Amino acid sequence: MKTAALRPSDPHGQIDAFTEVRKAHTAWKFIERLIDLLQNRCSVIFIRGRLRSESDRSPIVGGWMDSRKALEVAIGSIPLPGSPPRMSSDEAAIGLGFLDMALRQNHVRRITERLQLTEHLAPVCNAEIEISLNLLNQQQRNACEAFEQARQRSVVGTGARQVLRSPDTEPSTSADSETSPENIVWTPVARLPRQAVAPIDVRDSTGARLPRLTQLEVAMPLASGLYQLLRGMLGSIPDAQTTKPLGKFLHRVDNSRWLLQSALQALFISRSGPSESVSTPSTPGTRHGNSYRYREFLATVLEDYDDALDPFYNLLDVALNDYLLIVGLPQPREHHLLTYEMPLLAEAPKHKGRVARAFRQKVRGRYEVEYETHVPSSLRSYHLVAETDPTLKIDGMHITSDADDRKSESVAADLHFLAQFISEDLGSAREQAMGKIAELELRTVIGDLSQLVLRRQWEAEEAGVKWMGGDETAVDSLTWATLSGEVPAEHTLSATTLLNHPVVSGDSLAVASREVRELELGRDFFRKREEDSPAYKAHVYWRRYAHAQSPSRRIVVRSAISISDATRTGLSIVMLYVAAVLVISYVVASLLARSPLPFVPSPSFNLDGRNDALVAVLLLVPGFLYSRLDLPPRNSVAARVRRSVRWAAHATMAVTVAQAVVVAAASSAAVITLSFGVGQVLLIALLAFLWLFGLRPRDKEFNSRHVPRWAVSARGRHDDELASIDASLTVSGAEHES
Repeated sequence: MKTAALRPSDPHGQIDAFTEVRKAHTAWKFIERLIDLLQNRCSVIFIRGRLRSESDRSPIVGGWMDSRKALEVAIGSIPLPGSPPRMSSDEAAIGLGFLDMALRQNHVRRITERLQLTEHLAPVCNAEIEISLNLLNQQQRNACEAFEQARQRSVVGTGARQVLRSPDTEPSTSADSETSPENIVWTPVARLPRQAVAPIDVRDSTGARLPRLTQLEVAMPLASGLYQLLRGMLGSIPDAQTTKPLGKFLHRVDNSRWLLQSALQALFISRSGPSESVSTPSTPGTRHGNSYRYREFLATVLEDYDDALDPFYNLLDVALNDYLLIVGLPQPREHHLLTYEMPLLAEAPKHKGRVARAFRQKVRGRYEVEYETHVPSSLRSYHLVAETDPTLKIDGMHITSDADDRKSESVAADLHFLAQFISEDLGSAREQAMGKIAELELRTVIGDLSQLVLRRQWEAEEAGVKWMGGDETAVDSLTWATLSGEVPAEHTLSATTLLNHPVVSGDSLAVASREVRELELGRDFFRKREEDSPAYKAHVYWRRYAHAQSPSRRIVVRSAISISDATRTGLSIVMLYVAAVLVISYVVASLLARSPLPFVPSPSFNLDGRNDALVAVLLLVPGFLYSRLDLPPRNSVAARVRRSVRWAAHATMAVTVAQAVVVAAASSAAVITLSFGVGQVLLIALLAFLWLFGLRPRDKEFNSRHVPRWAVSARGRHDDELASIDASLTVSGAEHES
């Protein structure tokens, strides 16, 4: 970046913010790194929120705050400051350092999420994070340590900010040097959505609760850091060195800069705002003054360079919509194990057009869950542990992610280009220098393809699935061509190239390019293994093979879990209950008709005024047996798995109640006989239905829509075979990150 000669420091003793960046070497380094970080494919961060804001005027949609609209509203709503807001280079360095660590998360070694599925749509997810402070670079560590030093000097959170220290963060007089404030390193460990964050307690491996910073304590460093970043980005534009509006804004028009600083401070302190700018009709007999001109000048500058500020707004989206979970870690210890409860968004998807399949799945006693979360691209290891009621079991569980999506898309595009090039220019390429270029490019692309294929093959072997359903594909042939070292019979060893291999042609490369996309080779797949662990517990281990391409990217991890009844005793017991009620109904009808075939009216049928006694028998005996059924709570996962048990019990009670009503109201023997006959037929049909759909052997494979196509059988994946989802779980706010 280039900097310009700036004016002397402002009055009131406030040093110009941009001059501080030049003086503060650490803050300047953070700015350069963050600009490079954001420009390196950072447009994926919260791009969905950007697209949404283009169609909505409101800066806050469903709890999501769009940074462009929010900043515009703040500029139009805040009174024009009469003096520069207090911002320091120390705060800027700390704020940019916190954002850098929150984006990269290079100090996170492993994440383990423990998902407890006992209540329907009320899951509990506890996250375990392994932190290594020695993975922080020197600038990040300096920023972590500088915050506590600034707190001790009362630099952070003074003046208009007035951040009160909590009792647990006061300087300690204890002899324990490890827990003294001087040895605490304030480290960002996670990014959580602002709109759904409940009070979170972070605990260490001993169960002790760790101190964490409040949003108000972090607000001013973030505001200072982002203002420094904005000034640095605007200062790198050539217009900043001229007399154009941008140059005037950076070096002359102080009031507009003060207004921008105040707007950023207000956004981070409140984290909310009005849905639209305050608009009041002008007072008659007045005209616009200096305040209006300064606001319009600032809005014009930001609008003129809106495209150049895209990385800044992307980072501002992260800072406004994410809560940086920053905890105090004792510095002498380099490795820490932290736990906290993650907020989840649970919903029951509607099964439109799949009613029959959903009903069949419910009757057979399955509970299907889909879980989605986001992990940093620098993470190398991730564990997902699922646990449910001990009376249930987890039949299947798998994890898939888009960690290699960009790699596979790049390989597919290169294969498509090479296919066109070889098809058109292959004859001349062998004789000219272009042939060597094509050969080198082909070796590079097929080498990348072979790495993708080998990863997927290893994952298929580990998951116990058949690679590509046993079919031979073009990607397999190209991979074999580069690994086998085969030589055409008519060529010498020195003249052998990949272009001469029989399987390498324009058509085969084009087919391979399509297969990379159609087979979803960019998505990995890991599945639960059969182990000696309890049936109601399962875990899947996800890992990365290569370094991330962009540190700012978040990897989408999806999991599918299938839960069923472990003992099947519930269905057996309800079938016995239905059979007992059937026997009672038959015995009562036979005694009334004085015949072993009580299905037709009999002349000997006579109640003799015993209607009340008969009604009592029909209601009390089945009711007593119903009370002995061990039915799980209605809103539990066990109740959802054993839907057929509850439905069958209720249907049986409905039949007996209907028979009792007929006996109490009807005096005709034919009507009563008909009611008993119809009731017994219904109970027999219910028994047959339970046996047919409940006790039959089940397919344990969970065919989720997130399973990549290379991991399914050769017959393909059809929508009518996909399981109906009972619960969709998402880390709250993660839907904005894709």
